[in-house]
Amino acid sequence: MEVSDDDLKKAYDQRRSSFTTPERRHVEQIVFPTLADAQAAAERIKGGARFSEIVSERGLKEQDVDLGIVPKSRIVEPAVADSAFGLKEGEVSDPVQTRFGAVLVTVVQILPETTQSLAEVAPQLRSQIALERAKSQVQDLHDKIEDARAGGSSIEEAAAKLNLPVTTYNIDRSGRDLDGKPTVNISRGADVIKAAFASDVGVDNDPIDAEGGYIWYDIAAITPARERTLDEVKTEVEQRWRDDEIASRLKSKADDMVGKLHSGEQLAALASANGVKVETAKDIKREVASGGISARMTEAVFHTAKDSYGSSAGENPTQLIVFRVVDVNTPALDANSPDGQHVAQTVQRELSADLTGQYVARLEDDLGASVNAAVLAQATGSGPSDRD
Repeated sequence: MEVSDDDLKKAYDQRRSSFTTPERRHVEQIVFPTLADAQAAAERIKGGARFSEIVSERGLKEQDVDLGIVPKSRIVEPAVADSAFGLKEGEVSDPVQTRFGAVLVTVVQILPETTQSLAEVAPQLRSQIALERAKSQVQDLHDKIEDARAGGSSIEEAAAKLNLPVTTYNIDRSGRDLDGKPTVNISRGADVIKAAFASDVGVDNDPIDAEGGYIWYDIAAITPARERTLDEVKTEVEQRWRDDEIASRLKSKADDMVGKLHSGEQLAALASANGVKVETAKDIKREVASGGISARMTEAVFHTAKDSYGSSAGENPTQLIVFRVVDVNTPALDANSPDGQHVAQTVQRELSADLTGQYVARLEDDLGASVNAAVLAQATGSGPSDRD
């Protein structure tokens, strides 16, 4: 979608507030039980006492007085907000009566209002405008196709009127074609296949919402399931048998090598004797496949102690890897990093699932009820949805 500079400028002027960060202040407050107590403290401050001294004398900690760096709208008590945003940096207010007691307010720092320039937000804003226009056009196409289908047109006829492509696939439930090869170019393939195999010839299917677009589908014909003949699958069977035999022999060989390594033989010497090479991989992260290390091998590595040996299947059935864990590095956890947030989300999800499971088990026990675990997981967001 093309967005002109004039359209960009007009949208920037209309949405300027969304690119503006309001004035923020670092505010602290001391709450007193009575107005007289607050007034006495205010007089002491006017006489030279520091705000921090009053905080210490009252046995308060930083978290008891610090409201943080906040815009005026974030301060719950209107009287405190008005007072804080009427002070100069470093000033202490006169006593302020609130619903929670008398308060003295001070401003530690003032951060003035800032607005991002058009040049700064142009790429982001241009994308937003283009996306909005694209969604509008997609919705318009959606309505036209639905109108045509309501009038009796087939998908092919409706698409032809709007110059949209229609593609025909002949696939099984696993998404493979007649030759057993995966059909990789179906948009939202898992959703389409699941819906298609729940439908039938002649059924008027609702379109699939494809996150910004729509997919219409019809069932042209159904070929009943059947057992394939040996002639049809002979090549595939031979290949699987060959792979299984190789994998079995490799596993025995790897187990033998690991045993010898644990008995004191050196990895380099053992590799040379077996005509294979030794490679080094560094900075392997849990649950991340990288640098030629498969996800399966990564899992095996993280189940192996430092200075110990192990083995794992590789990327294909005819590859097996014997390895040694040379070093283990446990990084410090930064709770605000993407990894830290991922850990927190995982823990929260697991805790939620455990609590829900205990609650459901008690309900089933007390009421003699039974709960559909899959539906419950989908409803609570603790399990995969239909689209996963």
